[in-house]
Amino acid sequence: MKITAKNFFNGFFVGIGAVIPGVSGGTIAMIIGIFDDTIEATANLFKHIRKSLLLLLPVALGAGIGAFALSILLDILNNKFPTSTKIIYCTISLISAILFAKLNLKGKKHIFSFLFGVISALFISILLRQPIFLNLEH
Repeated sequence: MKITAKNFFNGFFVGIGAVIPGVSGGTIAMIIGIFDDTIEATANLFKHIRKSLLLLLPVALGAGIGAFALSILLDILNNKFPTSTKIIYCTISLISAILFAKLNLKGKKHIFSFLFGVISALFISILLRQPIFLNLEH
């Protein structure tokens, strides 16, 4: 029962990550340590049905509830505090990227690639904020 509850709460956080812009459920799964297990359970679903479902069902249920609950909250926050909410999105995305890099990137080559990706993403997002790209009605 403890494993199932833990899987549900892990899934809840994966669902939250899936809803936040700039963060993915996969990144959250990797940060909390269930990514490899869920991939293995999915790949071996028909080989080890019971074992796979004991992991995947609570994770999926938690993810669905987490995504639904956060969607409601974000809708309220976006309507009442749009600028503050966007700042929170950016902060969470940055923290997620840093945690991902800390867990997975070893050596200067990987860190350079990571920084190049972050800078490229920032450049593209600044470029897309120009009025010529935002005026889609014409």
